[in-house]
Amino acid sequence: MALENGFVISEYVSAFTANDSAGRRRKFITRPSSALIVTTSGRIRFSFDGGEVVSDSSHAVILPEGLTYYNECLESAESYVFNFHTLGEMPPMSLEFSNHSLAEHCYADITALSQDNSVSVRCASLAVLYTIIGGVFGSSESTAPKNQLVGEAISIMSRNLSSPELTVGEIARRMNISEIYLRKLFDKHLSTTPFA
Repeated sequence: MALENGFVISEYVSAFTANDSAGRRRKFITRPSSALIVTTSGRIRFSFDGGEVVSDSSHAVILPEGLTYYNECLESAESYVFNFHTLGEMPPMSLEFSNHSLAEHCYADITALSQDNSVSVRCASLAVLYTIIGGVFGSSESTAPKNQLVGEAISIMSRNLSSPELTVGEIARRMNISEIYLRKLFDKHLSTTPFA
């Protein structure tokens, strides 16, 4: 998946939850994978040559593979950490993101999948990873759907992207609307189809 800044997510590595105490400071030398860190409470500063980024309950942080940095917990913090490999370069970045329920669902889905290393499960893990990364990059107000039903449908899709039972009809059924109406909403507000 190529994102706006030019990097491509090539492989899911791992996911875990982190609980850090205020004042804890660690140095990481040459990070072995890229990471998305979604902090649900507290604040963590990541400082490196050339700058710093902060993750808090309103901002997620993406750290690139190969980065050497200090991780400093400014306030006791709880976070979801998603590790992955990329093709291409990306800078460390902090992005507005506070959809903690999406992070929680993606974490639950991807950790459940990680018990199996088959090709189909690795692909499903990538789909879940794309969901959370896409949610972080797409969470700005300007890209949020203006229609509440479209937003609800996208939320259902994001939470269930790795489910083989997810169809346009199933999404419409969960929302108590017709499939035809759902398709018309997507066409009107997003100029695309729910499937796309």
